[in-house]
Amino acid sequence: MTIGAAGTPQTALPDNPAIITHKQFIDGAAKPAQWPAISADDVAHAAYKTLHHRLAKGAMLSHGN
Repeated sequence: MTIGAAGTPQTALPDNPAIITHKQFIDGAAKPAQWPAISADDVAHAAYKTLHHRLAKGAMLSHGN
Protein backbone atom coordinates (compact mmCIF):
# COMPACT_ATOMS: atom_id res chain seq x y z
CA MET A 1 0.00 0.00 0.00
CA THR A 2 1.33 3.41 -0.99
CA ILE A 3 0.27 6.26 1.26
CA GLY A 4 -0.35 9.59 -0.46
CA ALA A 5 -0.04 8.16 -3.96
CA ALA A 6 -0.48 10.51 -6.89
CA GLY A 7 -3.86 10.30 -8.55
CA THR A 8 -5.84 9.89 -5.33
CA PRO A 9 -9.49 10.52 -6.28
CA GLN A 10 -10.95 13.79 -5.03
CA THR A 11 -14.58 14.74 -4.55
CA ALA A 12 -15.69 17.29 -7.12
CA LEU A 13 -16.72 20.75 -5.90
CA PRO A 14 -20.46 21.45 -5.99
CA ASP A 15 -21.67 23.60 -8.90
CA ASN A 16 -22.20 26.77 -6.87
CA PRO A 17 -21.00 30.27 -7.91
CA ALA A 18 -20.27 31.09 -4.25
CA ILE A 19 -17.56 28.39 -4.16
CA ILE A 20 -14.28 29.24 -5.86
CA THR A 21 -10.99 27.39 -6.10
CA HIS A 22 -7.70 28.71 -4.74
CA LYS A 23 -6.51 29.28 -8.32
CA GLN A 24 -9.62 31.35 -9.14
CA PHE A 25 -9.04 33.40 -5.98
CA ILE A 26 -5.39 34.20 -6.67
CA ASP A 27 -5.96 34.83 -10.39
CA GLY A 28 -8.19 37.77 -9.42
CA ALA A 29 -5.71 39.18 -6.89
CA ALA A 30 -3.35 42.08 -7.56
CA LYS A 31 -0.10 42.87 -5.75
CA PRO A 32 -0.31 45.93 -3.49
CA ALA A 33 1.46 49.11 -4.60
CA GLN A 34 3.66 48.80 -1.51
CA TRP A 35 4.00 45.94 0.98
CA PRO A 36 3.64 46.91 4.67
CA ALA A 37 6.75 47.01 6.84
CA ILE A 38 6.89 43.95 9.13
CA SER A 39 9.06 43.55 12.21
CA ALA A 40 10.03 40.40 14.10
CA ASP A 41 7.61 41.37 16.91
CA ASP A 42 4.53 41.66 14.67
CA VAL A 43 1.90 38.93 14.96
CA ALA A 44 2.10 36.41 12.12
CA HIS A 45 -0.61 34.00 13.31
CA ALA A 46 -3.23 33.94 16.06
CA ALA A 47 -4.76 30.58 16.99
CA TYR A 48 -7.67 30.00 19.36
CA LYS A 49 -8.90 26.78 20.91
CA THR A 50 -11.82 25.95 23.16
CA LEU A 51 -12.56 22.88 25.22
CA HIS A 52 -15.98 21.82 26.43
CA HIS A 53 -17.45 24.45 28.77
CA ARG A 54 -14.14 26.27 29.24
CA LEU A 55 -12.87 29.65 28.22
CA ALA A 56 -11.11 30.03 24.88
CA LYS A 57 -7.33 29.98 24.96
CA GLY A 58 -5.19 31.70 22.37
CA ALA A 59 -1.63 31.83 21.18
CA MET A 60 -0.03 34.55 19.10
CA LEU A 61 3.03 33.68 17.05
CA SER A 62 5.30 36.48 15.88
CA HIS A 63 7.33 36.69 12.70
CA GLY A 64 10.42 36.29 14.86
CA ASN A 65 9.38 32.88 16.20
